Amino acid sequence: MTAGVETASAQGERFLAAQAATETWEVQPDTQERVLAAELVEAPGSPWLRVQFGRVQLPTSDGVQAYLRMTSLLDGGEQRLTAAQLEEWTHLSAYFNGPEVLVELVVPAGAEGKAQLTIDGAVTQSPAGPDKSICGDIDDRSVLEHPAIARVMPIKCTAWLIDTCNKCLVTAGHCTNGSAGVVQFNVPPSLADGTPVFPPPEHQYAVDGDETLSTGLGDPGTEFGLMQVYANPNTGLMPYDVQNSAFALSDQLPQSGTSVAVAGYGTDETLQIDPGVNNFVLRTHSGEIVRADEQLIEYRTDTTGGNSGSPVIDDATGKVVAIHTHGGCSLTEGNRGTSTNRLSFRDAIGDLTGPCVCPGLAINPISQPGDVLLPRHPGVVAIEVVNPGSGQVEVDAQNVALHWSVDSGSTGTVYMDDLGGGAWVGKLPPIECGEVIRYWVTAEADGASVRWPRDEQSQLWAVAGWRVFEFASFDFEQDPAWTVTAPSSAKGEWGIGVPSNEPQWLTPPADADGSGNCWLTGVGTGNNDVDGGPVRLITRWFAPAEGEAIVLSYARYFANDDRDDVLEIEVQESLSPWQMIESVSTDPLWRTVRAPVRSSRGKQHPFRVRFSVADDPNNSITEAAIDAFVIQSVSCDVACAADINGDGVVDFDDFLEWLNLVGTPFSRGDLNGDGVTDFLDFQIMLAQYLRECRISGIDRSAVTSQGGSVGGS
Repeated sequence: MTAGVETASAQGERFLAAQAATETWEVQPDTQERVLAAELVEAPGSPWLRVQFGRVQLPTSDGVQAYLRMTSLLDGGEQRLTAAQLEEWTHLSAYFNGPEVLVELVVPAGAEGKAQLTIDGAVTQSPAGPDKSICGDIDDRSVLEHPAIARVMPIKCTAWLIDTCNKCLVTAGHCTNGSAGVVQFNVPPSLADGTPVFPPPEHQYAVDGDETLSTGLGDPGTEFGLMQVYANPNTGLMPYDVQNSAFALSDQLPQSGTSVAVAGYGTDETLQIDPGVNNFVLRTHSGEIVRADEQLIEYRTDTTGGNSGSPVIDDATGKVVAIHTHGGCSLTEGNRGTSTNRLSFRDAIGDLTGPCVCPGLAINPISQPGDVLLPRHPGVVAIEVVNPGSGQVEVDAQNVALHWSVDSGSTGTVYMDDLGGGAWVGKLPPIECGEVIRYWVTAEADGASVRWPRDEQSQLWAVAGWRVFEFASFDFEQDPAWTVTAPSSAKGEWGIGVPSNEPQWLTPPADADGSGNCWLTGVGTGNNDVDGGPVRLITRWFAPAEGEAIVLSYARYFANDDRDDVLEIEVQESLSPWQMIESVSTDPLWRTVRAPVRSSRGKQHPFRVRFSVADDPNNSITEAAIDAFVIQSVSCDVACAADINGDGVVDFDDFLEWLNLVGTPFSRGDLNGDGVTDFLDFQIMLAQYLRECRISGIDRSAVTSQGGSVGGS
C-alpha cells in the first residue's frame, strides 16, 4: 500500500492518504498464533513515517487479545498495540525510521470474533526551520547523554522527568498543545542532512491527553506545561522504570552570575558547515544567569527551536531552576524561562487532580533489618504510611500489619505500633541461626489497601547468622568454565563478552559491574538474540562447609519486546529437582538480586544455579545477561558469635568490647539470645577463648546492613 495523496497536518506534518477499504474477517479459534493480514505501508522518499489507522476491531476471547504488529523494514524496530493501546496512541503508531513499515494483524491461539482493519495512510514530516537564539556568533552547544531528558514529537520540544512520586514530565506550556504527542528517550544522532532518527519503539511513549496541563502560553515567566504518558506497549514500563533518573527542583532562587546549563533537543545551527547529525539531538551549553526573580529567569546560554521545555540546571547543584520557554538572546538580554520557584508551578505539581500526583495509599520504608540477623534477636521494621497526594494519613491501628514466615514452617502476623505522624514500627520474631525469615507489610485506610513490597510474589527476607563470608565471586573477566546447553535449532547461546549496546536488538549498554565482560545470550553485534531454545547457563557445583547458610547475589538484565518470554533463575541441591528463585518478565535494566539459597539447618548438599531463556514460539526479540555473581556463606559457628570485633579470633579485645555491651538488651554481646547481655554470655565467651572464627571462603564483613528481596533491588 503506497500512501500518496498529500494533505496538511498538525505541526507541519504531511499526511499521505492511502486508498484502501476496510477489511473484515470472522475469526475462528485456532490452536496456534497466526498472522491474519499483512500490509506494507510505504511513503516513498520519506526518511520516517507513522502509520495512521482508521476503523480497527481486534478479536479477543477469555483474556486472549489479538494485536497489531508494526515493523520497520529499515532497522527492524517493532511495536505491538492491542485495541486499548491503539486508543492510547490515538490510532497512530510510534515513529519508525525508513519509508516502509510492515503492518500485521496477529491473532493468538484461542482468540475468536470479528476483526476489522483500516489503514488510512502514513504521516511524515520535514524538519522545521531553525529558530535562532544563540548567545553570540558561535553555537557552543555540545552533545549530551542524560536519561531524564526526552524529545517531544511531533511538535519538536524537550521534556524532562521530575522527581515527584509518579515521575511526571515537565515542558513548556506550548509543547503540550499538540495532538497525538509522543515522548522519546535515548534519541540517536540524526542523518547527515539533519533528518531526525528515532529510537526503538521501546523508548517511545504516547502522551496521555487527559493528563496534561499548560498555562501562561506565550507569557515569559508564567508559561509551563506538565504531562503524563501511557506505559510503553512493548515493555509495559513507564519512562522512569527504564531511565531510572529524574530531576530535583532547586529550593533556592539563583542569583545573577550563577552558572546554569540548558539541555534540550534544539535544531542544529551549523548545518552549512557541519553534517546535521546533531539536529534535534540532545545538546547542552552553560552560561550565566543575567537576572532572576520568583517568576522569570534570564540566562546567556545557547538554545534553538526545539529547546522549548528544556530544564535550566544549576551547574553547582544539578537541580532545575527554570523551564526554558522563550528565545531571543542578544547583547543585552538572555534567553528566558519560567522559574521553578514560581508558586503556581509548585502548586500545579502538587495538585491532587494534576498529572504529577499519585492517588491512593503508599508505604515508604524507614528502616528494616539487614539481610543477616543476629540469631535469636528480633528484627525491627519501621515504615511510613502516606497518601502521596495529600501527605500523611490517619490509619486504623488494627490495619497496619507485619506478616512473616520462617522456612522451618512457622508463620505469623503482628499489628504494628503507631509512632504518630504516619510512622509505624513492628518486630519480627527471633529465629535460630541458619533459619530464613520472609516478611511483608500491609495497610488499609478509607477502603484502600496497599502492600510493601508491592509485588504479591515479592517478600523481604533475612537469614540468621554470626558472620558473613564471601565463598565465591565472579566478574567474568576470566571464563569460569560453566556449562552452556541449547537445542541444535536454537540461536543466541550464552557466551562471555562485552555488550554491543544496540538498542534495536535490546542489548544492554554495558556490563553491570564495570569490569567489561558479562554473560550474554548471543555475543557480538547484530541479530544475535535468542530464537527457539531454551538456552541455558549452568554454574559449576558449589560445596560450602557444614553449618553454613548461603546467600546468592547476581546482576541480571532481561529484555523481551512482546513480554511473552521469561528469564528463569533456579537452584538445585545435589540431585533434587530444580527450585525456582525467580521468573523475570521483561526488565531491560541491570538489577542486583540477593536471595537465600538454602538454610544451614537443613541437609548440606552441593548446589548449582541455572539461568534459562527461550523464545518459543520464535516471535520476538529476547536478550538476557548475567554479571557480578557472588556466593556468601553465613556462619553459625559459636566462635564467630564470640568474636565480637570480627578480627577472626576470640581474645581479650573481644572481652573489652563485650563489657561495653553488658546490660544492653539484644546487643551483639547477647550470645545466647535471651534478650540481655549478662554473665551467661560471659561463660560462652570464656569457653571460646582463643578459638578462631574460620569458614570456607574469605571474610568480607561483619553482619551486613543491606536489605534483601527476591524481587530485586
